[in-house]
Amino acid sequence: MQISTFQLQNYKSYRDSGELQFSSGFNVLVGQNNAGKSSLLESLSLNFIAKPHRSLITLPRTTSTVNPSSSAKAVLSLTGEELKDLLLSLEGPFFVPVPSEFRGHGVKNGHEALMRALSLSWLDLQTKLVTTPNNAATFTPDHFPSHGLYHTQEEGPGRVNFYVFNPNNDRTDFTCAQEVANDTSADFGLAAASYLRERIYSFKAQRFNLGVSQVGTNNVLKPDAGNLPEVLSVLQGSNPNLFAKFNEYVRQIFPTVYLASVRNIPDYKLEVIIWTENPASQRDDLAVPLAESGTGIGQVLAILYVVLTSRYSRTILIDEPNSFLHPAAARKLIEILKLDFSQHQYIVATHSPEIIKTTDPSTLFMVRMDGRESKLERLDSNDVKDQGRCLLEVGARLSDVFGSDEIVWVEGDTEEICFGLIVRDLLKRPLLGRAIVPVRNVGELEGKRHSARVIWDIYSQLTQSNALVPPAIAFVFDKEQRTEKEQADLIQRSNGKLKFLSRRMYENYLLVPQALQATLLTLPSFQNTALTAEEIQEWLERNGGTQAYLDKPIDRIDVTSKSWLENVHGAKILQDLFAEFSQNREEYRKTLHSVQLTEWLIQHNPSSLDELKTLLASILIS
Repeated sequence: MQISTFQLQNYKSYRDSGELQFSSGFNVLVGQNNAGKSSLLESLSLNFIAKPHRSLITLPRTTSTVNPSSSAKAVLSLTGEELKDLLLSLEGPFFVPVPSEFRGHGVKNGHEALMRALSLSWLDLQTKLVTTPNNAATFTPDHFPSHGLYHTQEEGPGRVNFYVFNPNNDRTDFTCAQEVANDTSADFGLAAASYLRERIYSFKAQRFNLGVSQVGTNNVLKPDAGNLPEVLSVLQGSNPNLFAKFNEYVRQIFPTVYLASVRNIPDYKLEVIIWTENPASQRDDLAVPLAESGTGIGQVLAILYVVLTSRYSRTILIDEPNSFLHPAAARKLIEILKLDFSQHQYIVATHSPEIIKTTDPSTLFMVRMDGRESKLERLDSNDVKDQGRCLLEVGARLSDVFGSDEIVWVEGDTEEICFGLIVRDLLKRPLLGRAIVPVRNVGELEGKRHSARVIWDIYSQLTQSNALVPPAIAFVFDKEQRTEKEQADLIQRSNGKLKFLSRRMYENYLLVPQALQATLLTLPSFQNTALTAEEIQEWLERNGGTQAYLDKPIDRIDVTSKSWLENVHGAKILQDLFAEFSQNREEYRKTLHSVQLTEWLIQHNPSSLDELKTLLASILIS
């Protein structure tokens, strides 16, 4: 069984969701907080009360009246074999419409009529739920009789002839008792849809009171999971092998948990306890009640119980698993559900890129808030996979960009950190939804001049999509030794979004003797030395003009010279300076020491970073 299509109207932030198509496997809803993901999951449970949509469209004036009803249309799909099992489980009779061509022939064609449904590989039950604020709800088939499978002749308003069937005593077949005229609400499709509605489980991103329940013999978990201790107790006593399998999954997700078990407590109640000590110790006094454990454990126990004990496929709704589970535990849970319980349909709401990656969804919806309305856009999961591959090509991940409004792409990890410091401490403005994201395989930009063009092509492919990768507002790359023409060509190719530093690389902004002295004196090799800024300046003046660092060598340089600061190989000169002054005991580490130098300059010599400050301000303010 699965939800194939769904349409929600006049509920919370949804005026009309439009028809949504879901598939088997994992279906994922992504979007920012308060976009409407949780509201959609609530309605997909087909068990919600009316909360009418309120906006200027539905209430244009203060005197306008709101439609009090919320409604949903859903197509619940199942196989003919599933329908047969469901009908065999009924306690009373069920009614199958009499096709027009069988009218007047008695019951001899009854089984043939029934097999029209049971022989189908896939059957769609079209249903409608209408709810009102006083909790009144009507759940009916949206298409009579039996969802379009039968053409009948109506006896009167809303009345159809039906075959009356009962399951045999051995529950292996059916007996057709008689033909009667009845109201169309007697159609077996309504009974089937009502039972399927109960096969939808919803797990919300909140703490349930799952730890204690009354003693009982029920083995069906309630929709709110309130009888979890009861069903686990039944499983623990009646099927110890399956209970052991249940705990194997628990341990895979929570390595610190040895066992989840159930014990009796006063007042004829049961309590779930979590063993964090080896049960071989027999120290049940050290077991922790589930009610005192983390929120995620109770959720996982309930989810695992449902998927492990279900004799038929279900639809499982999971709201924000990343909010009640550590990322590693969430990934393990998803992997277990995908591998061992693929017969179920899963609809997951999340804002976690790791969950999206792990589920590898067959269907992916982006939920956005447009004014006061939630809007849904179906994304091509293949496009999302292509985006992931493109990101990997430049050393980035979906988690680096997902959830941001706009992206500033920079040369590497050092620029990501240091540009962020400059924005925060010199510009003194928040990024406000913008992210500074590095290109991690910086070697692609250092050795071959044409690589920047390749990188830009990859970024173009990513950012032209309207899916999960937000638009780029700028690409800030090192100038390297590109000519003015090469720079101009790339800037034109990027429609002006590509910006080059005026200096060869970011390290060129850090060649300030006082900053270098302060940073070197923090290293172990310099703890008992009296290194001065003058010594560093003299070294730079003596060595900085050599062929090792400049394409056009000069005898002696001025450390404040604009030409030298723009063209010297800053990274190489820092590597050699650190090695020589420490007698090869210290190594210049780009992401550590560049950050330390930047922090010193921000505090003691901020004007040395004015050029970068101006560049970043022009990007962020525009």
